[in-house]
Amino acid sequence: MTILFRYLSAELWRTWLVITGVFSVLTLGLGLSKFIARAAAGKIPVNTVLQLAFDALIKNFEIVLPVAAFLGILLVLGRLCRDNEMTALFACRSGMWRIYKPILVFALVMAVLAGAISMVAKPYAERSMDALVQQNMKSLIQSLSPGQFQTFRHGRLTFYAGHRNANGDLADIFIRLRKPPQNSQSAPIVIRAKRATQRTNPRTGRVIFVLHDGWRYQGRPGAANYRIVRFAQYGIQVKPGQAHTSNSYNTRSTPYLMSSSDPDAIADWQIRVSVPLSVLILALMAVPIGQVPPRSGRYGRIVMGIVLCVMYVNSINLAATAIKSRTVSAWIGVWWVHAVALGFTLILLARQQGWLNLTGRNK
Repeated sequence: MTILFRYLSAELWRTWLVITGVFSVLTLGLGLSKFIARAAAGKIPVNTVLQLAFDALIKNFEIVLPVAAFLGILLVLGRLCRDNEMTALFACRSGMWRIYKPILVFALVMAVLAGAISMVAKPYAERSMDALVQQNMKSLIQSLSPGQFQTFRHGRLTFYAGHRNANGDLADIFIRLRKPPQNSQSAPIVIRAKRATQRTNPRTGRVIFVLHDGWRYQGRPGAANYRIVRFAQYGIQVKPGQAHTSNSYNTRSTPYLMSSSDPDAIADWQIRVSVPLSVLILALMAVPIGQVPPRSGRYGRIVMGIVLCVMYVNSINLAATAIKSRTVSAWIGVWWVHAVALGFTLILLARQQGWLNLTGRNK
């Protein structure tokens, strides 16, 4: 291992760690603000906020890692060119291979890490988040915060609990329910109860709020159809029993998706495989883009690199959408996007090495 290899590798890893750290803090902060807002609204329990935020961070790492690696190579090469270190290396007859070698090793490690995240860690995080959702449905009463009004069913149901007793049940309950306008019994319903517990139907899995020892008022006071009913127990269905009813394959393992003939599954596993492939292609693309004239700015081509990176990633997602809609064959899939990106990268490399100007030089 030469001094140049160790030097370039250290620069690459140091820069990548800084960029990844910044992106991780931003992503984690956005996730925390999102889940804290949902916890404050009573949609999720407070004790699940951190786990949901970290699971969301793991999911986003499949985007953070390739982008951070790409930007890291651009910044390192830009600094070498700005400080004339690249010129000094070429003057000492250090060929391009000695510069490519640490970059390729760095890209291979990043590709393995990104592949592990996209194919293993992300599905695990999706399953973890789904398990929390299922658990929250079973303990929904714990997610409701006493002492504040909360709305459900698009604002048609207003819920308030005065406090929580020693058993963990909500006490001093107030509920106001407005029926949809097209409903024949559109008069509002007001319910007062001493306490509320939760029950799950063992056959259907439906979650039901059980109100104990209260009154139910329906209609408008003074109207002929105004009714007052006292009850010992009164059940309100809050959530359906199935937490995950969509056809999403996000929680499925990669081998399962590869064995499926469903276009949605094919698109999902091709996106997962595209993550390590994109790391390698972006690393190669960053070399000709990152080399700038010696006296130019370090960030001269960063904007162009970011634009190319965004176009590349968006094209992969559009190709996956075309697979799901059966517009593009699964055999073509997202591979044509990688082929175009690789071809563009090879053209940039050939132009950098002067292979495309051989005829002009001979003249």
